[in-house]
Amino acid sequence: MSNANLRVHNINAYVFGVLLLACLLFIFGVGCTSEDHSSKKPDSSFMRQEATVARLFKTATPTATVKINAKSNSAGIRLWVLEQEIPENKLPKYDRKTWRHWVDWDRDCQNTRAEVLIEEALNGSLVMSSDGCKVISGKWQGVYTDNLYTDPKSLDIDHLIPLANAHKSGGWAWDSSEKRAFANDLSNSWHLLAVESSANRSKGAKGPESWRPKNKGSWCRYAKEWSNIKSAYRLWVTVDEVTALEDMLTACPAEDIVTTYKRPVDREAIESLLKRFHQGITTTPSESK
Repeated sequence: MSNANLRVHNINAYVFGVLLLACLLFIFGVGCTSEDHSSKKPDSSFMRQEATVARLFKTATPTATVKINAKSNSAGIRLWVLEQEIPENKLPKYDRKTWRHWVDWDRDCQNTRAEVLIEEALNGSLVMSSDGCKVISGKWQGVYTDNLYTDPKSLDIDHLIPLANAHKSGGWAWDSSEKRAFANDLSNSWHLLAVESSANRSKGAKGPESWRPKNKGSWCRYAKEWSNIKSAYRLWVTVDEVTALEDMLTACPAEDIVTTYKRPVDREAIESLLKRFHQGITTTPSESK
């Protein structure tokens, strides 16, 4: 082999060696530290969706802790408090049609209303249609009135957090799928309730600062679940609202203690997002980086 050919052969061998070393370093060095996302699946459960306004809330140490009872085994519920309520004329207009309900999530011919009636019917009382799709009769104990009902037509399915209340508490920033998920959420037995129609219409879109069930025996659970749902969906509460909730929670028995942790909402971030909405920029915080 000539000297020229030998030099070319040596150069090629050197380049090949460098490339081989680089590949080995990547495989055993960088490769072992990189995370493999191929086996990870996103959580597709609509029941676990967080509100898209989550980043509007400050995560600093709670500004106040209200202990309903001095015992140490208290449960904690985080509430995000909007200290100064935003006028409704500054919010996107509420449109109930965008909160689609009642849907048949599992395609078993029973929509959300039927599912609630079936779930809340007293044992052994339920009568279904021949095809198993519609509720004909049964017995239901109304939590708002503590009365017994037998005709499903006399009952409304109430959103514990009214859709209009969810809208003005941050739900205006949700997309259609998130609104639909909230409107049909069956994961919390108190999210949707079979209640007397007149009681539901008396309540309307009011919060606990303006309306409470006549049945005081339901106040503890009502306030607790209202707080839980608002916390889970990152919906804020007003000062008057949280004051009313804390008052209702005093109805809880000694063994069922509740502590509320109040955290402030970043009003400037809300107003910035509102400005984007009014300018026709519909990207929600969960879609932006």
